[in-house]
Amino acid sequence: MIHKEEDLIEFPKKLLIVMIAFMALFFMLMNRAINKKAESVDYLQYHEAMDTTYVTRPAAGRGWIPYDNYTHAVNANSILVENKDGYDEWNITIKSNPGMHYLWFLPGPYHMYKAAYSDTIVVIKDGFLMKFKMPVPDSVYSSKNGAGVK
Repeated sequence: MIHKEEDLIEFPKKLLIVMIAFMALFFMLMNRAINKKAESVDYLQYHEAMDTTYVTRPAAGRGWIPYDNYTHAVNANSILVENKDGYDEWNITIKSNPGMHYLWFLPGPYHMYKAAYSDTIVVIKDGFLMKFKMPVPDSVYSSKNGAGVK
């Protein structure tokens, strides 16, 4: 199909530049708002306990699963270390290693809890009990308010 020159729509270059500028500004403001919200979240630390919490959705963005009305979050990169009951309905499966699963692969809803001074998050989904190991870098051993664990 050959288009004639009169069939093409002319778009003013100034309007295009203004639209691109507004889109860039919009994305910058959204990124700032997301980062500001992330700063207000209390991320679950190694030395903190988490009461049984009901999670309705899998991981939100940026590698965290929010809970308690989005005021707290747990690391979604926690890796499955125990699955004795054999749960096998994951959202994602890694082709090169089908037995490796992360917490963010688990579809909601489910319950989870964690004991203080433990790196294990216990998850109960549809009667299956699974345990996930939190990634615990050295910086996680101290909380935001300076209470360190040695």
